[in-house]
Amino acid sequence: MINDVLFPRDAKKTLTVERRHNHYRNCRPDRRNRIETAFAPLSFLPPELWQYIFLCAATNEHPSTETAPLLLCRVCSVWRDIAISTPQLWRSITVVVTSFGKARPNINLVSLWLERSQTLPLLLSLSQNSNSTENLDIVGEVLSVFRAHSSRWQSLDLNLPGTDARWIGEALEVDTPILEEFRVRGYCASPGIGLFQRFSHPTPRLKCISVPWFPVNLLLRGAETIDIPWSQLVSLFVGSLTNLSDVFTILRECTRLQVCEFGIYDLDDTPSAQYSAVCHKNLRELQLHIPCHYFQEFLESTILPGLETLAVDEHGSGFKPEWPHSQFVDHMHRSGSHLKVLCLCSSDWSWSAHCIGFFNHPALQSLIKIVVKDESNCRPGSPLFRHLLQEMLEAHEYVASESGAPCVLPSLAVLEIKGCFSPEDILALLKMAKARRARKNQVAQLKVLNIECCHSLTFTEDYCKRIKRFRKGLKLQILPHHLIQYKSLR
Repeated sequence: MINDVLFPRDAKKTLTVERRHNHYRNCRPDRRNRIETAFAPLSFLPPELWQYIFLCAATNEHPSTETAPLLLCRVCSVWRDIAISTPQLWRSITVVVTSFGKARPNINLVSLWLERSQTLPLLLSLSQNSNSTENLDIVGEVLSVFRAHSSRWQSLDLNLPGTDARWIGEALEVDTPILEEFRVRGYCASPGIGLFQRFSHPTPRLKCISVPWFPVNLLLRGAETIDIPWSQLVSLFVGSLTNLSDVFTILRECTRLQVCEFGIYDLDDTPSAQYSAVCHKNLRELQLHIPCHYFQEFLESTILPGLETLAVDEHGSGFKPEWPHSQFVDHMHRSGSHLKVLCLCSSDWSWSAHCIGFFNHPALQSLIKIVVKDESNCRPGSPLFRHLLQEMLEAHEYVASESGAPCVLPSLAVLEIKGCFSPEDILALLKMAKARRARKNQVAQLKVLNIECCHSLTFTEDYCKRIKRFRKGLKLQILPHHLIQYKSLR
């Protein structure tokens, strides 16, 4: 290839080495550039290696001429040919319909993009900024392009707030033999079974469903033509359920479920005696957005032996019930589970004396990450938060005891707390982290400490120096930045 650039084919055998150098020196600048390009080390890389490099450079952002793969097509013809012949670069696309009724990227590019993916499974995402008539027309055109490749859908993510759910359901009534993930974000108009009409077509590989609502009473007892593959689901996210019975019904149907998130609103005051116990052996991660008064009902009616992550976001009770400590302890004992991640987010839970020693429970000694957030945004804050924080602040005696007694929470590595703090509280937490480092052969070191303050903090120069000394070996973040001066901390 290099000789073809340097010399005509009929002169290759007659030119000596010296004459070749003279020929190169006498070449026009543009021809000399071609010769130098041909001799460049990168020119000798095989296409397969270029393809690997391009795949490493690809991003999941929405298509732009400033990012791969479109940027790669603008460098040179060789890169363009390699990028176009690499279908893995084109199997994922995010389309955004702006408020002006325009798609980014445009419809023609979306069609060309999917054609370049050849026969690979597709990861598709579509979102809009408003539900105007112009936007709906463009969304319909994008969905039509998507429908032409429905046999290759592997993941479909739609964020179409305000759009009629029945219209979305009708647009998605196509065969999707390899669809694994189906997500709809944003609360759609006309909630009902319309969105789920697409499940009248078989989805033998479907593993994940994420939807803003789930009409369990209709899907399980009503529309017989809609066959959601409950038994094969591994992940399920439902933004809104109407009662606790729906949660138990879903857990009974989804026997392979490992990750789930439920938002429970407008609950009926159904007596707990009507709930039969639910045992789910495969569930690993559970997140509940639930009024705290009904969290007790959930704990009393479930057995989750494989649970590793529990996140509870309490909301909307209107009164301050007591944290269901005895029910929580009984649930953990009955299930025999060992949590690794515990997240508690509340503004209303109260605390009582019999809850002291919360982190002493054997089922919590496997915790790697603890997240406690007080959403009351006022002083002195949630009673639950204050008591949990107090247990954390008893650094040398409780969480990181320097005595011969076993250390509580020996695996703790990440601690995230939001609430009302004083500089002394933050300093006490850092002392706890330092005490744990002193016992590094017996307990895991606390690596991450994230503190989010609900009010402004003022650090004196002395506190800044002490914090700087104690934070050694710790990834410390104190938020929000605009309430705290960091110059003295660094």
